[in-house]
Amino acid sequence: MDKELYIVSGIIGLVASIICFFFNWRISTGILLGLMFSFLYFYLLTLSFKIDENGNMSKGGIIGWFLRILVLALPLLIACLLPNVFNLYATFGGIMAFRLVLMVYFFKRKEGI
Repeated sequence: MDKELYIVSGIIGLVASIICFFFNWRISTGILLGLMFSFLYFYLLTLSFKIDENGNMSKGGIIGWFLRILVLALPLLIACLLPNVFNLYATFGGIMAFRLVLMVYFFKRKEGI
């Protein structure tokens, strides 16, 4: 994946976190927690999916799948166990921030904008 996606979603997450810090610092930490684990998830995803010269794709196996699901569930579990530090909804928003940037990027790329 392009490093531009990581940079743009990181900037969006940081701006949202800074804005939310003035209202409630737990929302800010939740956004950062979700964004950090979202980056880790997509990093693991790019490591586990490989395409060879014939166009065949290896998916990384069942252990890789469980590891990626664990990486998505772990920040939500942390936010549930530590509600005085992290906001659960903001953590989910941080996880979804990278996906939203990814969808906008590929829609723009598909339409040729």
